[in-house]
Amino acid sequence: MLDLASPGSAYTLTRFIVVSTLLIEAVGALALALLFHYGYGFELGSALWRGTFHAVSAFCNAGFALWSDNLIQFQSDGPIQAVHGTLITLGGLGFPVLLALWLRSRGSERRLPLQARVVLWVSLSLVVGGAILFAIAEWDASLHGLSLADKIINSVFQSVTLRTAGFNSVDFSALERSTILMMIVWMFIGASPGSTGGGIKTTTLAVVLAAIPALIRNQARAQLFRRTIPHDIVYRAGTIMTLATMVAVVITFALLASHDMPFERALFETVSALATVGLSIGATAELNALGKWLIIVTMFIGRVGPISLALALGTPRGAHVQFPEAKIMVG
Repeated sequence: MLDLASPGSAYTLTRFIVVSTLLIEAVGALALALLFHYGYGFELGSALWRGTFHAVSAFCNAGFALWSDNLIQFQSDGPIQAVHGTLITLGGLGFPVLLALWLRSRGSERRLPLQARVVLWVSLSLVVGGAILFAIAEWDASLHGLSLADKIINSVFQSVTLRTAGFNSVDFSALERSTILMMIVWMFIGASPGSTGGGIKTTTLAVVLAAIPALIRNQARAQLFRRTIPHDIVYRAGTIMTLATMVAVVITFALLASHDMPFERALFETVSALATVGLSIGATAELNALGKWLIIVTMFIGRVGPISLALALGTPRGAHVQFPEAKIMVG
């Protein structure tokens, strides 16, 4: 899955994962502890505990907070949101990308590999695009009453945390329906391969989108950053996106059939579980026993399914039989 060339590469990446995880979480925990201690008067031990918990939760894209309102009470605290957002971003980029950035900073590599460039550009586009859409839709809704700077900061933070982290700094009960739709799409896309996040992954989206202009221009293969993408990667990306969509549709149908809840709540809850985000707009408290099992299964599929699927699709099994070609009308 990580496209490693040798067992030595696996050892290097594994060592980097352990060291970088501990280092990033330690720096984040210290930063948050200082902010909690000097900004909110927590005792040093309590501030360090809370800082460590939130640093691990943010970097691992877990989204668990030690307050019942999540991070709403910090919606006017830019530094705390910035630390959480940075940890979420680093955890969501994926360890192969972080390793490539580290090697590039040391001069070991002249140019970032295609994987890193695609992840960085797609991630940046989603964060900026999500922040703009959130700000436009929520300016006088959930962001009402905040200063200009706080509105911008919270819009960026919510765009970042949608990448499967699950924190919220605004009241989701006041969200516009257009914002809910945007959030569903962003959660469905999720983080990047080899990361702590879920979703179909940024590279899957990039490959699928690259196949569209290739088909329109009648090109033989999809291209990204002047590199040709193999057909098997395009098939794998399309299969992952299709299966994820099918799971979301089936689970949403089951929730609607077994609960009396609005469509957007059921879909939001399903995609949030499938992408292992953990956000909710109120449906979680309404779930009966069957609904809870449906969400449990969906979370399991979202965390394990894409990995197992990618391994299964990437492993040849026996001899291949090639059948005669036949055309079929589509579109």
